[in-house]
Amino acid sequence: MDPDLEDPPSLLNEMIYEWKNGYDVVYAVRKTIKTTFVKKIMRSIFYFIYKWLVNKNFLIPKNTGDFRLIDKKIIEQLKNMRERTRFLRGLVSFIGAKQKSVEFDRPFRKKGKSKSNIFFLIRYGFDALLSSTAGPANLITKFGLLSLGIIFLFLIFIIMNKFFFNPYEGFSFTIILILFLFSLNTIMIGIVGEYVTRIYNEVKQRPNYIIDETIEN
Repeated sequence: MDPDLEDPPSLLNEMIYEWKNGYDVVYAVRKTIKTTFVKKIMRSIFYFIYKWLVNKNFLIPKNTGDFRLIDKKIIEQLKNMRERTRFLRGLVSFIGAKQKSVEFDRPFRKKGKSKSNIFFLIRYGFDALLSSTAGPANLITKFGLLSLGIIFLFLIFIIMNKFFFNPYEGFSFTIILILFLFSLNTIMIGIVGEYVTRIYNEVKQRPNYIIDETIEN
C-alpha cells in the first residue's frame, strides 16, 4: 500500500476477510478518485492502450493500484521472477490465482507533495506497458503491412489512370518508390522488434506454468 494514507488502512479488515474466504489476491479498486484533471486523462489513456495491446489473459483491472493483500504462495512466485523492470499489477495478473476486488473511495491528498510527477508517470506507464506485452513491436509490423497494402491499391489506381485517363508524368513513380521504401523500412523495423521482444521474454525467464498445489499419495 502507499505510505501516504491515500490507501485507507481501514480497508485491511475487509481484505483479510476475503483472504480467509479462499482468495489468494485481494486488490482494492478505486470507485472514485479525487485527483487532478491531467492525471485523470493520463490514467484513462494508459488503461485504454494497455487493454488494447496486452493479451486478454494478463489484463489488469481498471482503477487499481498496488494496494492489495497477497497470499504467501503468490509472493513466492513473485520472488522467483527476477526481472528488473517490475510492474506488480501485471505480474500478479500473470500469475493468476483466485482474485477478489474490494471498492473504496480514494480521497485527494491532504498533506505533502506527491513525487509522482507527470514525467514519472509517463516513464512508469512505458515500463508497465513494455514489460507486459510485445504489442508495440507487433503494431509497427502491422502498420508496415497496412501501408504496403495501400501502396498496391495506389499502384492499381496509377495503372488504370495511365491506360484509361490522363497520367501524371513522373509524379506517380516517385511517390510509389518513396512509399514502398517507407513501408519496407517499417516492416523491417517491426520484424527486428519482434525478435527483440522474444529475446526480452526469454531473458525474463517467466515460468511456462505455475503449480498451484502438489498432492502427495
